[in-house]
Amino acid sequence: MRLGQIVAFCREYAAIITNVSILLFEKMVTIGLVFFCEGVISHLLGVSLYGKWLYSLNAVILLSSVTLIAGSEVVVPALVQHPHLRWKILSSVFVFRLLFALVALLVTLVYANFIVADQDVRLMLMLLALALIFNEPFSVIANYYQATTNIGIVVAIRLAILLLRVLLVSLAFILSSYFIIYSSRAIEALFLAMSLSCVIYFRGGIWDWHKKVAVVMLSRGGALWVPLMLMLIYMRIDRFFIEHYLGYEQLAMYGVASQMLEQGVLVLGIVVQSIAPMMLYGRRVKKIHTVCLGLLLVACILQLMGWLWLHKIVYFIFGKDYELAAELAIMMLPALSFFAVDSVLMQRLYRDKKYFLIKKNKYTDFLNIGLKLLKWYDLNARDLPWRKTKNPYHIWVCEIVLQQTRVEQGKNHYLNFVERFPTVESLSSAEIDEVLLYWKGLGYYSRAINLHKAAQQVMEDFGGAFPSEFSEILKLKGVGKYTAAAVSSICFDEKVPAIDGNFYRVLSRVFADDFDVSSPKAYAYFYELALLIMPEENPGNFNQAIMDLGSEICKPKNPQCEICPIQENCLAYETGKVLDFPVKSKKVKAVDLKLHYYYIMYEDKFLIKQRDDSFIWKKLYDFPESISQELEDFIVEEKTVHHKLTHKNLEISISKVILQDKKVFENYAQKHQLQITDYENSHQKSFPKPLENYLKKTFED
Repeated sequence: MRLGQIVAFCREYAAIITNVSILLFEKMVTIGLVFFCEGVISHLLGVSLYGKWLYSLNAVILLSSVTLIAGSEVVVPALVQHPHLRWKILSSVFVFRLLFALVALLVTLVYANFIVADQDVRLMLMLLALALIFNEPFSVIANYYQATTNIGIVVAIRLAILLLRVLLVSLAFILSSYFIIYSSRAIEALFLAMSLSCVIYFRGGIWDWHKKVAVVMLSRGGALWVPLMLMLIYMRIDRFFIEHYLGYEQLAMYGVASQMLEQGVLVLGIVVQSIAPMMLYGRRVKKIHTVCLGLLLVACILQLMGWLWLHKIVYFIFGKDYELAAELAIMMLPALSFFAVDSVLMQRLYRDKKYFLIKKNKYTDFLNIGLKLLKWYDLNARDLPWRKTKNPYHIWVCEIVLQQTRVEQGKNHYLNFVERFPTVESLSSAEIDEVLLYWKGLGYYSRAINLHKAAQQVMEDFGGAFPSEFSEILKLKGVGKYTAAAVSSICFDEKVPAIDGNFYRVLSRVFADDFDVSSPKAYAYFYELALLIMPEENPGNFNQAIMDLGSEICKPKNPQCEICPIQENCLAYETGKVLDFPVKSKKVKAVDLKLHYYYIMYEDKFLIKQRDDSFIWKKLYDFPESISQELEDFIVEEKTVHHKLTHKNLEISISKVILQDKKVFENYAQKHQLQITDYENSHQKSFPKPLENYLKKTFED
C-alpha cells in the first residue's frame, strides 16, 4: 500500500517533482561554481578590495529594484491563467522592464560619477551597471518557461553562462586582471540575453504588443512594485550601514555570511516557484498550511546542514581570513524558517488578490466582466416562462426542451409538457407513448425517452427529491455537464459555468482566444476561463446572461458589438477580429444513410410498428421495413424523400402496398406483430417527421 501511495504521488505531481529536481540540480552545480568564482575573486582582490566589490554589487542590486515593475510574482500567474495571451504578456512585460532598466542604468551612472568618492568602487559600479539592461528585461523569457513547468532549457543556458563566469574569473586570476572581474557580470548578462532570445524565437515566440494587455500587466505589476522595492531595500540596506560604520573589510565578512544564507533562500525559492503554478494558483490547489509545513521541513533540513558544515565550507572556499564570516552565517540560519513561510504567503496573497495597493478597474480584474454581465442581465433579461421559477424539475425540462430547439419554438411545448406532467412523479408514472406524444414536434425523441427514464431514476434513487448538486444531477439519464450546471446554478446557486456554444463564442471573443472549440479539451479549458469572470453570487443569472448575450448580441454572424455590455473588455473587438472567433477546425462529416419502408394499407387503415432503443428515432412509430414475397405484387407506388439529422443525411424510400382483402391484411399484421391504425388515431402516436409528412400528404392532399 505504501509503495502504491508513493507511485500515485509521483504520478500526480510528476511535473512538480521533475521541475524541482532539475532546478535543485542546477542549484547544486550553481553553488559549486559560484563559490569557486567567489573564492578566486576574494583571493585575487584581497579582503578590503573584495569588500568594495560586494558593496558595488549590493548597490547595483538595490538600484535594479526599479526594474521590478512586473516581476515573476505577476508574470507567472498571468501566464498560467491566460496561456492564450502568452505573447502579448511577454511583449508587454519586456517593454516595461527594459524602460525601467534604462532608468536604473542612468541612476547608477549618476550615483557612481557624482556621489561615490572611491575610484575602485566607481569603476566597479559603472561596469556592473551595464548588466541592468539585459538581466531583468530578458528574464521574462525564463518566467515563461517557469509557468509551463518546463524549465530545462533555461537551466541549461544558465549553467552555460555560469561556466562562462568560471572561464572569465579563471582568466582574470591567471592574468591578475581586476578589469576582467569588474566587467564579467555585464558580459554574462549579454550572453544570457542573446541565448534566451534565440530560444524563445525558435519556440515560436512573436512580438505581439497589445495596449489593453499592457495596461493590465502594468497595473498589476504596479500594485506590487513599491512593496517589492521596499522588500529588496530592507534586505540589502544593512550592507550600506556596515560599510559606513565598520568599513569594507567587515563588509566582506558580512557579505560572505550573507552569501551562505542566500543559497538556502534560493533553494526555498526554487521549491516555491516550482510548486506555485499547480499547488498555489493552478488546478491542484492545496491548503495553505500543508504547503507551509512542507516548506518548513525543507528549511529545517537546510539549517541542520548549515550548523554541521558551514565552518568547513567557508574555510575551504575563502580561507582562514574569513573565519568570522562562518560564525555570522550560523547566527543567520534561523531566518530560513521565516522566509519559507513568507514566500508561500506572498504567492497565495497574490493569487487571492488580497495584497495592498491593488487598483481595481476595468483592466485589472476579469471579475469585473462578470459583474457587468449581471447588471446587464438584470435590465435586459428575456421574459421567458421558466425564468419565473426555481423549481429544479421545471428548469431541467426546460433545458432538455431547448436542446436543438429555438426558444420561440420550444416555449409552447415546454408549457404544455409541464402542464400535463407538473411534477417529476407524474412524469415517472406516465406511459412512454404519452410522453412521446407531448414531445411531438420537437424532434430528437431520445430526449423525451431520457426524460422519462431520469424521472424514474429520481423517484427510485433520490426518493422523489430532485438532486441539488451538480455531481448528483449529472448522474441522471440524458443529463450532460451543461444541463447539470444550468440546473444546479439556477436552482441551488452552485458556482458551475454552464458551458455551451454561447460560452465558447463569448469567451473566445472576450479573450481573443484561438483555442479550438472542437477539441476534446475545449470544455475543461473554457471552464477555467469562465471561472475567471464568474462572480460568487448569482451564478444562475450569470449563466443565463451568457446565454442571452450569445443568442441576442454576440451571435455567430452579424454580432451587435455596438450594444454589447462588455464591448470595452473584448480583445477580439479591440483588434477588429470578432468574426475570427471562435476557432473551430474539426468538422464532423455527415453520414449518408438509406432507409426503405413499406406503407401497407387496406382502405383507410395501415400498418405500423414501434421502434426499439437502437439507432435513430427511438420508441417512435414507423412503417414495416420489409415485406414477405407474396405482398410484392401489390406494390403500386414508389416514393423517395430526403431528410437531414445531426451528422446524418437520410434517403428514405417508401413503397406503397395496397391490399384488397381485409383478412389478408389482418393476418399479415398478426403474423408480423404489427399494429393496425388509421389516420385519425395515428395522431395519438409519434412518428418521425418525414413519415408524418408522408401520412399528411397521403390523407389530406
